[in-house]
Amino acid sequence: MSSFSLADISNPPHNYTGTLLFIAYIVAALELSQHLTTRLLFLHESRTSRLPASQRPSPAHLLLFSSLAALSFAVLSFHMLSFLLASYSAWCVANGFPRVFAMRELMPRLWSWMTESALFTTFARDLVGVGAGGTAGWREEEGGWVEVRREQEQERGQQVWVWTGMVVAGMMVGGQWMARKGRGRGVSHLWAYFALGQILPMSFTLNLFFITLLCLPKTEARKTEKGRETGSAGSSSPSAMLGAYGIGGLFMVVLYSLSNLQASRWFMDLFLFMRLLLFAPYLIHSVAGNGGWEFPLDPVWELMGGVFLGLWVVVLKLVLVDGQNVVELVAAARSNPAARFLGFFFWPEADAAPGLLDSDDPADEDAFFGLLSGLIVVFCGFGLERFWFCRARRLSSVLWIEATLSGRSSVALLGRWIGPSNYCAAPIASLIPLLHPLSLQ
Repeated sequence: MSSFSLADISNPPHNYTGTLLFIAYIVAALELSQHLTTRLLFLHESRTSRLPASQRPSPAHLLLFSSLAALSFAVLSFHMLSFLLASYSAWCVANGFPRVFAMRELMPRLWSWMTESALFTTFARDLVGVGAGGTAGWREEEGGWVEVRREQEQERGQQVWVWTGMVVAGMMVGGQWMARKGRGRGVSHLWAYFALGQILPMSFTLNLFFITLLCLPKTEARKTEKGRETGSAGSSSPSAMLGAYGIGGLFMVVLYSLSNLQASRWFMDLFLFMRLLLFAPYLIHSVAGNGGWEFPLDPVWELMGGVFLGLWVVVLKLVLVDGQNVVELVAAARSNPAARFLGFFFWPEADAAPGLLDSDDPADEDAFFGLLSGLIVVFCGFGLERFWFCRARRLSSVLWIEATLSGRSSVALLGRWIGPSNYCAAPIASLIPLLHPLSLQ
């Protein structure tokens, strides 16, 4: 008897499971966004007004994070729509159908397109780069996005994998921080933040979470049944340390296996398992709080910091050894609609993280400068691409702004990462990306 795999019932021309899964993701994202936004409005109206003046959030900070959340949602909606339009255009071309049709044909045509296209699988494969088997991808040409074979874009696939690895690793780090701060500050409906962060880029979820923290008193900590504060420091048992290293290590192994298993029937199973791992920090912190011990964060920073270092070594290898163009490497973050979906959020995530690691307050100066620099980089790198700036000049301007505004945050992260407790885990973790087949080609 052959083993069961999700890929067996998620392929065209009867891709019912993949279609329903893709629709469910979109519906869940909209419902969770509406739920958390409503909770934030209620929290601000019912609790912020009762806080002392010294503890009330600054209107400027609320405006900043609200604007970033709105911008994140608008951008991710735009790129998701771009992916759907690209897939529909390619399907029409392949089947000889006109792109414009009568309204009475809308639902039958859309259903045929979704079931005959591997929407969820194609989106997942574009996110993780290119594997040995080669899969269909997208290339932007005059007149729209054109479907191409990934064998013809192996170099671009390596570049996409680098950016995706950094963004997804940042999502795990953000989840660990959000779980610990959420329990310590008594954030209600914490599960909803993790569910949303599993569907959409973490930057949107974190901005909503920042607003929640700003609306809560800084000294508030939820009491357990035994009267203990969940925000207080607890003891880290050996099992907690092992679990911290295990979750981070397993997540990285799954991530770096995905791009080499695109032709495998287990690809979608592994991809969904990786998404479920993003929910692990919430479950582990819940167990830790109920068991009276504290989930340690240092192993997470060590593993993820080492992975980031290894990915940057891969970047240097692609540029210095393979001779790839730096500008094209940066542009790979927007090489297809799926890559744009994550690539747009890389700089805000990377720049905000150092300030948040060393601060309990999302309005801290380091976090503020990180978000500001990330926002400027996004607009310079993606918003001005069709104007008069040449590529080399635009790239140098972006890097200069990035180095100037996020210098303090970068130094803070570096100082934390090279501490005495990281001598073993960080160097070992930094070798993981170097062992990936893409980096050895």
